[in-house]
This record gives sequence, C-alpha cells and structure tokens, in this order.
Amino acid sequence: MRIALITNIPAPYWIATWNYLSGHLKDDFTIFFCSSIEPNRQWELPEMKFKHVFLKEKYNVKKDGSTVVHNNKEIWGLLKKYNPDIVVTGGFNPTMLYGIAYTKLFRKKHIAISDAWEKSEEHLGSIHMLIRKLIYGSSQALLACSNKGKEYFRRFGNEKKIFVTHYSIDHTKFANNYSHQQRLYDLLFAGQLIDRKNPEFFVRVALGVQKKYPSLRILLLGAGPLKDRILENLNNAGINYSYPGHAQQSELPEYYGQSRIFLFPTSFDAWGVVAHESLSAGTPVITTPYAGCSDELVMNNINGFVLPLEEDKWIEKCLELLQNESRWQTFSDNAVQSAAQINSKEAAEAILNAFEFVMKKNR
Repeated sequence: MRIALITNIPAPYWIATWNYLSGHLKDDFTIFFCSSIEPNRQWELPEMKFKHVFLKEKYNVKKDGSTVVHNNKEIWGLLKKYNPDIVVTGGFNPTMLYGIAYTKLFRKKHIAISDAWEKSEEHLGSIHMLIRKLIYGSSQALLACSNKGKEYFRRFGNEKKIFVTHYSIDHTKFANNYSHQQRLYDLLFAGQLIDRKNPEFFVRVALGVQKKYPSLRILLLGAGPLKDRILENLNNAGINYSYPGHAQQSELPEYYGQSRIFLFPTSFDAWGVVAHESLSAGTPVITTPYAGCSDELVMNNINGFVLPLEEDKWIEKCLELLQNESRWQTFSDNAVQSAAQINSKEAAEAILNAFEFVMKKNR
C-alpha cells in the first residue's frame, strides 16, 4: 500500500501526525507540498521525519490577502512516477484537482481530507457545492477534522466512509504547574490581528472587565493589519498590557502558562489549534459557537465557555473565573484532561483506519 498526500504547506498541527504515519508506513508514505510556506504564515516547524517533496512554487494570492491558490502542474508527472495506491488531497486548488483527476484516470483510490463544516461552507455558491458533491461523493473515504465536519460530510454519502482526524499538538510541551496566583496575565489574546478574529471585541471585553477588576493585566500575541488600531485602543483605555508581537511556537507554552484565561472570540475558525494549546497549559478558554472546537474540545461550563459575541456575557464569565480561584482551578484541571484526549496518535490512527477501509473495500 503506497500513499501520496497532496497538501498546500507543512503546518505545525499536522507534522506530529504525519511523523506517526511515517513510522508505520515507512517509505510507502510521501507528502507533496505545493509550497514551503505561504505569505500569510509565520510558522516555526518541528522536525519532519516523513518523506516529502516540495513542488516548484506557483501560486496566486487573492485580494483578501489570506487565500492562496496553488497550481503545480508537475504533480501529475510525480504521481505517475511514484505510482501510489491511494492519493489523499486537501482542498480544491488546481494542484489537488490534478491529483484527483489522476486517481480517476488511473483507477486509484482517492481520500479527501478537509476541515470544512457547515459554517465554513455556508457562503459557497451552487457551482462550488456541485464540485464538492461530485468529489466527496465519489471519494472512497472522507477525513473530517472535527465532529462538525463529520456531520457536514454525511450529506455526501455513506457514513461508514467518514473518519475524524483532529488537528493535534504535542500537549505535553504546554504542561506547567502555574497556579492562579502565579500567573502574570489575566486575559490572553493570541492570533492574527484581523477582523475575523475580533481583536477589537477582545479590547472592549478587557475594558469592561477592568472596570470591576482594576488590577487587570492582558497579554496580546499576534500580528496583522489591525495591530496599530488595537494598540491605540489599549493605550487610550489605559489597560495594562504586554505586546511581544508575533510569537514563535517555542515561546507559546510559557505565554499560555502565564495567562489565566484565553479569549478566542472568532467569527469563524475551522478548528482552533490555539484553544487546544491553551487548554494544554491549563488555561480555560472562552470562545464562540463559530470555532470548530467549540462543544467538542472547549466544553461550556467545564473547561471554559462557549458564548455568543455579546460583550456583557464575556465580561461576566471572565470575572467569574478571575474572582473565584477554586472555580478557575477546576476549569484548569478539566482543561488539561480534555486537551490530552486529542493527540497525534489518535489522529494518525484514524487516517490509518481510512487507508485500511479503502483498500479492503474492493478486495
């Protein structure tokens, strides 16, 4: 069984899973990357222990500045040379479509992997949905990245061919023994400073919390077009804050460990790796129903809160955890336990099960 996986770039939340797969499949598993990095990413990557090939970079960046479209025609020749039994593709870039076409022409097995769910696809027109219906419907297996994704995939075929493989991290790297009192910061924001992440909402919540919790200190991590406006708002509000800028992966465990609550007020995230990192550090998370990890990893009233984007509700729950150390500790302990349940071994084994499923299907 030889497998080719085609994806855009190496991402830190996949590498441990791919390393695990490589340990089982050895030289019969190769990843073809469309590019080494994309313009909107500043990732520090762990060691890649799997076979991989970087294609000659050829992409366009859409007007939104974040959507990158890859078009690596050389993948066709590389697949013919590698001759895989299974081709796994993520997304609908031309490069991935070449890979899918290859499986149709040469009668290979195809598996689609996607972090999509209802919220991420609600804006799509009829043509885009027709393409998904054709590809997902004819794929021998589907790999969703969340239970929301599994529910979404049900519309495209037999539930038996759907497997869940979560984005994962090495949660042990975030372990710490910092108590509520030992942590330096009360509220943390970590992410791109863009509209979709709602950093301005974070500032307004912080201001509301400060009115009843004057000693408030916040930590702001990230970069993006809203940076200057956010810093100006914080200065005007007189909030005590620290802004180290963009943080590398190696710096994150200490930042999470020094924070009491992580606010993740996203308007949409397919999953939310930052929430997983935060919980691994024993830092409760407050997020929205629009994060893929909500009600699956971040559990309301257990290790955090899942709330609508209403400032008063966020302020109330922040104060509840900041002013009650015993309750915060319960949430913190729950956070660590829940974070450990989603890991690279679990993610890789789901993918291996999908491989076994498609190979057995036509025996």
